Amino acid sequence: ITDPPLQTLPREADARAKGLPSIRDCFVAPEGHRLISADFSSIEARLFAHFAAEPDMLRTIHEGGDLHALVAAAAYQIPIESVSKWQRQVAKSVNFASLYGAGPAKVATTAGITLEEAQDFFRRRDVAFPGIKLFQRGIQDEAQHQRQHGDRGHVTTHVGSRISILDSEPEYRLTNYLIQGSAAVVLKDRIVSLHNAGLTD
Repeated sequence: ITDPPLQTLPREADARAKGLPSIRDCFVAPEGHRLISADFSSIEARLFAHFAAEPDMLRTIHEGGDLHALVAAAAYQIPIESVSKWQRQVAKSVNFASLYGAGPAKVATTAGITLEEAQDFFRRRDVAFPGIKLFQRGIQDEAQHQRQHGDRGHVTTHVGSRISILDSEPEYRLTNYLIQGSAAVVLKDRIVSLHNAGLTD
């Protein structure tokens, strides 16, 4: 979305919770038209669960549940309905840290917890969802094998797009490249579907 990028404006709920009018209310469709918002919720986290082939995560997705709350409940060993907003935020930080190759030290800083707490959270998360580490390790092992045989480390999306790392880049970045590259393909495919359905100019 461009001119202006509406997705960067504050959400209506955030504004109204503070007793402020929503700036998004200022955008009105011309007569005979409608503004339609279409988005994928947590697409990277969902793809992470898909590639990791974690049954509980996949079931949560199919049931319309909250992946970050699921991870928090498993790591803190509490019922999912008891997960606090803060605990969910810690889980979200860990999930995205794994996606981007960051570790406990980075999570401790961004989530406002101690390094020991972050390390313990990662450990408990990995015990509860072993497919995540297996998926990441598999990508790195394959990239190392590719490099040893004179190829550039790479991953391939489900439509055959090849994404490579530079010789100076570490293999762990391919986890992020595969997930974000796949997310881009999914979003572009859905945009084409919206266009074919007559929902774009």
